[in-house]
Amino acid sequence: MYETFEDRSSTFLVLELCSGGELFDKIVEQGSLSEVEAAFVLQDILRAVHYMHENHVAHRDLKPENFLFCTKGPIDEDNLLKLIDFGIACECKPNTILKEVVGTPFYVAPQVIVKKYDLMCDLWSCGVIMYALLSGSVPFNGNSDSEVLKKVREGIVRYGSEWSRVSEDAKSLVKNLLTRNPKDRCTAQEALEHDWIKLHAPRATNKLQDDLVDSLSAFRRKNRLKQAALSIVASEIDDEQIRHLRETFTALDANGDGLLTYIEIKTGALKAGLEVPAELEELFEGDRDAVIDYTEFLAATLDLRNHLSDDIVRVAFGMFDLDGNGKIAAKDISKVFTDLRGTERNLQSEDIINKYSSEQDGALDYEDFHKMLRSERSPEAQDEVPVDRFSLLTTGAVDLTTGSSSDATRT
Repeated sequence: MYETFEDRSSTFLVLELCSGGELFDKIVEQGSLSEVEAAFVLQDILRAVHYMHENHVAHRDLKPENFLFCTKGPIDEDNLLKLIDFGIACECKPNTILKEVVGTPFYVAPQVIVKKYDLMCDLWSCGVIMYALLSGSVPFNGNSDSEVLKKVREGIVRYGSEWSRVSEDAKSLVKNLLTRNPKDRCTAQEALEHDWIKLHAPRATNKLQDDLVDSLSAFRRKNRLKQAALSIVASEIDDEQIRHLRETFTALDANGDGLLTYIEIKTGALKAGLEVPAELEELFEGDRDAVIDYTEFLAATLDLRNHLSDDIVRVAFGMFDLDGNGKIAAKDISKVFTDLRGTERNLQSEDIINKYSSEQDGALDYEDFHKMLRSERSPEAQDEVPVDRFSLLTTGAVDLTTGSSSDATRT
């Protein structure tokens, strides 16, 4: 969700536009998909589920209608699949037992019907989706919801003659997902590591920029306002423009959880034959357990010369201009620093104001804000370097699978 508006009778939600339509429509249109296409789809689905489950969230309504393609066109690595509709999603921490009977009959897990389930209900739904992707039909069907639910509760999955054309790897994974006992069902991470996903799905172009860690390290040194603002900038940029960065992130994200760890970045750099820079230590600030999420990664590695348009900067500025008066005050910036105590928030906010305010009037106007975004370092750093004097993306990208160098154009 990007924005909200209200009038006397309604609230309007401005959501991301995914013009590619529902996955369900693809299945209906094609009847079934090739295994390569299905593996692309399942990889995206499982990454989303893995990320949710790592954050103790159960979606509870996974189905093809709730996955949208970013763009029209064929199913491939460039057409990202996104998960929507979290209306009945809920928190589900370890050892939590959920009891609400919710979901869509065709895709709901047997344990949901008996009112005793957990996060693993989502993996059953993934299995049903995979079954549909490969066969063009769902494993449990009927003339009414009650008939469907009765078959789901029994949990007996039948594989007809159409499955004779499906590889043994695919059959193995779908059976691991459609295992009636959730204790025996594979997790999202286990599914992502299955041979069918790893060997049959063409992976993204595994390329890593030489200065990737440097860029991330520089981003961690920026002030918190700038980090938040650049994250907004990243969310406003079209997926096609950041495809190369997404491919790099995917290549580094070894376990597919949507987070980069110290070990993953270091291992990726070594695998690509790159020297691990000293900035890697600074990047994680002595905390080897720290992680970098996808949005932070994008914000850290964007080439601001190409992406920092006036329209996008104004969107970011508006997020912090709480009063709509064309000024960002210290109290507005303070809201960004939610992990610090009140007095420390105000002091850091005032430091940022003092550093970048041209009028020295206790606030940042649009030009001050724009200047801050175009500077490389934090207010504490000396010798501020304008963004046009450095490159966040370089040539000489390296294939992570082979370690070989290749020429790369600037994204």
